[in-house]
Amino acid sequence: MAVVLGILILLLVILLIPVRVSAGASSGKAPHAVLRWLFLSIPLFPRPKRKKTQDKSESSKPGKKKEKPKRSLKPLLAELLARFDRLSRPVQRLLRRTGLARVSLRLVVKGEDAAATALRFGRANAAVYSATAALDRIFSLRVEQIEIIPGFAAEQEEYSCSGEIRLFPFAVLIAALQLGFWTLIALIRSAGGRDTNENRRAQPARRKEEYYGKQASHQ
Repeated sequence: MAVVLGILILLLVILLIPVRVSAGASSGKAPHAVLRWLFLSIPLFPRPKRKKTQDKSESSKPGKKKEKPKRSLKPLLAELLARFDRLSRPVQRLLRRTGLARVSLRLVVKGEDAAATALRFGRANAAVYSATAALDRIFSLRVEQIEIIPGFAAEQEEYSCSGEIRLFPFAVLIAALQLGFWTLIALIRSAGGRDTNENRRAQPARRKEEYYGKQASHQ
């Protein structure tokens, strides 16, 4: 009994250790991300490049890239929040328990002239803080620093961002159990609703049979 209890306590402690994904990116450098849990450290990207063998005939043909239409940030954030609201409660709670910690952003914006730089600076502030508000509604967000600089004297635009995602395996287990329970309840209710609908449809036929049966007995 003591051995089983010790194993259960050990599993609980392991499930309470968060899984961390540290990521970052900056101008002029490739983005990087590392997954850490317990004693594991797994680099997610950049991944080692693989050599791709292509036919000479295919490589000689110039490929035409189709330009995708750009979408503004406001409708994208509205769509993201709408999809979040349509999720089930266990999934919403799991996302709320997912932490976005140590978030840091430094952005230097620059336009063709001073007026264009000021305009880009205003748009960058609106976009960054709108995205921050949307993420704070979905996740548990902790921002360390957000710095947006108008680069009137800068040679080019620059950016650097970093952050960490934290998720507890115990929270994933609880969300999976809640989702399974809710799915089972929904299936039971749907089955009960079908039975009641069938009974309602069969009631007129039963009444007719009872009516004609009574008339036949009186005759």
